[in-house]
Amino acid sequence: MPTRRTPHNCHANALLLGSLLLVAGWLPAAQGQTPPPPPRTVAESSGYRATSLHAEVVGFLDSVAAAAPDAARRVTLGASTEGRELAALVLARPPIESAHAWQSEHGERLLVLAIGNIHGGEVDGKEALLSLARDIAMGEHRDLLNDLAIVILPNYNPDGNERIGPDNRRGQKGPADGMGVRHNAMGLDLNRDFIKADAPETRALITFAREWDPHLFIDAHTTNGSYHRYLITYAGPKAPAGDAAIIEFSRDEFLPRIGEDFNTTTGEHAFWYGNFEGAFSDTPTRTHTRWETFPAEARYATTYFGLRNRLSVLVESYSYAEYEARVRGSHAFILSTLRTAASQRERVRRLIHEADRRASAIPDSPLALRSVAEPSPRPATVLGYVETVQEGRVVVGEPTEHTVTLFDRFVPTLTVPRARAYALGPECADAIDRLALHGIAMHTLRDTLVTDTETWTIETATNTGRLFQGRMVLRLSGHLTPGRAALPAGTVIVPCDQPQGALASYLLEPLCEDGLATWNFFEWAMKPGSRFPVVRIPRD
Repeated sequence: MPTRRTPHNCHANALLLGSLLLVAGWLPAAQGQTPPPPPRTVAESSGYRATSLHAEVVGFLDSVAAAAPDAARRVTLGASTEGRELAALVLARPPIESAHAWQSEHGERLLVLAIGNIHGGEVDGKEALLSLARDIAMGEHRDLLNDLAIVILPNYNPDGNERIGPDNRRGQKGPADGMGVRHNAMGLDLNRDFIKADAPETRALITFAREWDPHLFIDAHTTNGSYHRYLITYAGPKAPAGDAAIIEFSRDEFLPRIGEDFNTTTGEHAFWYGNFEGAFSDTPTRTHTRWETFPAEARYATTYFGLRNRLSVLVESYSYAEYEARVRGSHAFILSTLRTAASQRERVRRLIHEADRRASAIPDSPLALRSVAEPSPRPATVLGYVETVQEGRVVVGEPTEHTVTLFDRFVPTLTVPRARAYALGPECADAIDRLALHGIAMHTLRDTLVTDTETWTIETATNTGRLFQGRMVLRLSGHLTPGRAALPAGTVIVPCDQPQGALASYLLEPLCEDGLATWNFFEWAMKPGSRFPVVRIPRD
């Protein structure tokens, strides 16, 4: 059983809350008394030896909200598997605390959702978001609220966070007092759950995205992998089924601007998230000619938000750097992201509006179902080290620079013409439930509809032979057959002329690399020769 750390100095925390109430004007100050300093995070107060437990996160957010009632409101997105609150802080002027208030009062601002600790041992983002919430709400950087409203959810995986132990995430440099575990209480990796949405944490976050509709999503992690000299690595939307203009803006302008701001303001280095080829192979032998990234599957949070026609930023601090440097680096990079978003506010709003409009018109381009990484047209320089292998282990030597082929974009390997709509019968209830969760518009036929159709016939259905993230993951092949059918009353119709049309198609196409069929939502229909139960209604 992992060890559990008790909250730091509860008496001091109570005194701190009283001091904050005094600052907010809710308690009288003694004559001549100076205001107390702002609250400190557990990372800061422990000298960067510890990370916060769930109760300390909630207490810190409550303290900031009490100290800055004109700019901060405490909200709850839902509850974890074990019933812990998904506690968040909404930073906005004037203050808001509901989706309705945001939709009616936001003006021209952008809404940003920033989360940390999706993996409970990767605590840097959690601590960075807490200190950033304080700095924005209580004075420093408060000018960001002229252009942004910011929702900070620092401890997205509170159950994994509470399983603190000194042996978790071996190889990560701190915190010395221990950190949580990667998975949630269901044993699920929450950053592989954004299609199937089996975890209550995922369902709560998707519900928030559906109701509040943030323009920008920030997801803070800590990574290990290849040896390099970057304190922060980053990524953005990448699935080619998403809006091309958003992907290109993110890759070619938005993320480079953020990286430049971070490098300039900190003197540190940031680069695209990735690893040298072979970094996770069974043998430590590798070359340094390719810099590769993770797949473009929408199970990952930042890829999922990109498919929703929104900007997203993955923030990965470097596991081999010291804990304090990682927290400070995460704080600075997220701050650079917010500054860049604020400076590009009008362009981002226009970009997203146009992406939603294009999706609602059903683009003429085919829908990408599977993809592969493609190299950038120009070589890149990666700051690394001279590496040798001694007794089967990699030994890091002097700093050096590696010229690499950068794989930072994805191209389709399988496409299909876009449908006008999809039709699902009542036997697809689980899939219909997920569509509703994702905010996909649907309607139910009251009468029989006779229409042209296209139906998939399954040719092969292969799986890994074992459960992955609680499900048997499938890879399908098949062929489409045109026809005409009478769809009975009670059939659910999913039109594709909606802002989430690309996401709906991605979820419902059986050959998609990461749709609902991939996650076995249609188990009864996955035998070779069977007809896939979701019927396509083709465009005229």
